[in-house]
Amino acid sequence: MIDTVVLSIDLLDPATPAYIYENMYDQWTPNLNGIMTAPYIEFGRKKYITAQLSPSDQDIKEKRYMPRVTLTKGVREGGFGLYLRIEFSASKILFGNNFDELEDGDLDAVCERLSYKLHCMGIAIDKEVLKVCHPKDLHYGKNIVYTDGTTPAPVIRYINKSNITTRKNTDERGYKNGGEACHFYNNVSGFCVYDKRKELQNAKRTEKGNLEKDNACQLSLLNTFHLLEPFQVLRIEARNTTKKSIREVLRKVGVVMPETPTLADLFKKELARKVLMYEMQVIEDNMPIVAKNRENLADFMANITAMNPKSTFAQRIKAVAMKAVLYETGTRDFRKQIGATNSQWSRFIADVNSLNCKTRGLKGFEEIGTQLYDFKSVKLKDYVRKDEKAVDIVITVDV
Repeated sequence: MIDTVVLSIDLLDPATPAYIYENMYDQWTPNLNGIMTAPYIEFGRKKYITAQLSPSDQDIKEKRYMPRVTLTKGVREGGFGLYLRIEFSASKILFGNNFDELEDGDLDAVCERLSYKLHCMGIAIDKEVLKVCHPKDLHYGKNIVYTDGTTPAPVIRYINKSNITTRKNTDERGYKNGGEACHFYNNVSGFCVYDKRKELQNAKRTEKGNLEKDNACQLSLLNTFHLLEPFQVLRIEARNTTKKSIREVLRKVGVVMPETPTLADLFKKELARKVLMYEMQVIEDNMPIVAKNRENLADFMANITAMNPKSTFAQRIKAVAMKAVLYETGTRDFRKQIGATNSQWSRFIADVNSLNCKTRGLKGFEEIGTQLYDFKSVKLKDYVRKDEKAVDIVITVDV
């Protein structure tokens, strides 16, 4: 379902009325005196000024989840513009954590809760206005729960072997912490998978380098109740960081939307399901055939010749080399190590994929497809041990 959302609001547009309380100007960095009131700060060369309103130290200490807000004042034709950027996790706004997942019917509650928190920060925006705001950044996410002993690390390493870096809309990859996270992205979109429990453990030390931020509200969540063991969570997210990229991914999954969809338009589980299934299909379609082989290298070398009697020596050597390197790393690193150009890499992959070899699916990877197809919202209370009182384990601290 929807997780992170960035709403963009034109403060001068009467269709989306919003107001910043003057007595809260000093809470911003820099303060809004001189931005909202005379004498006005000069714009300078950039032609715009920004101020931020982030969760306070007290909010973090008391585990209150708050949105992050940025005000931008800039020169535009005929005068100046005032824009409010509101970034928040919809799940954390409502539940105080994003292990629990939202339902379609939660939109009203999310907007009401967000409106209340913004009010506490000195910003007046009605919940009905929030519903019709246009997201400029949107993350659809899903928690894949493993209770059979599967751990996220081998699944993440497997996904990292996909050759999706040849996709036009993916040109960079971040892979960190020994298989805990894999992130394919460019400046407008991204797809990431990570070990959610380890990400939370890392956040107890520092959030620097993490794929998820603002975890203070849920740091003690998994220690509060006795959960079933084994209990592992693989987090997958499709991240689109512009209005254009949101429209583009919806077009790819066959969804017709208004030119600028509202939060209410996009707050739908079925959209999240389609987008995430599309991203996982791209991963599957671009997986080199040798990455699906579970044989040791000696058996693979013996069988690759027997199963491909008409193959060339060069083809077989390429397959063996790729099999050996992918045991240690992903396709992007392999490509960089051998210094292949686009055309050389395409021919290399084509040669390897033309061969027959024994393949066997990775159970943890296939489970992603099963849970995406079902798309049942995860609720932590469903994983409480039977000897614990099965109560709602949401942790939300009101301001």
